[in-house]
Amino acid sequence: MEKLYAKSGPEWTSLEDHLHHVAIAAQKFANHLGLDQNLAYKGAILHDIGKAHPTFQERLLSKGVKGKTYRHEIGSLFFLSVFPKSE
Repeated sequence: MEKLYAKSGPEWTSLEDHLHHVAIAAQKFANHLGLDQNLAYKGAILHDIGKAHPTFQERLLSKGVKGKTYRHEIGSLFFLSVFPKSE
């Protein structure tokens, strides 16, 4: 399986690492604000999971060459059905 990225060079952050770090940060903010930590964790993952789309990955790997426009946040919306309606 090809490695998926969330951020391009020079550090080339993997999507898995990025999702984990952002979700943990969201959870800590939620705790500080007295909000639902589990929901914040899931929401953070939902926000960036669209970066797994081949078009997003192609743009990252093209090293700055402008390609097709792709908003990962919008692509992430396709994953909403994974979550219970109560969330």
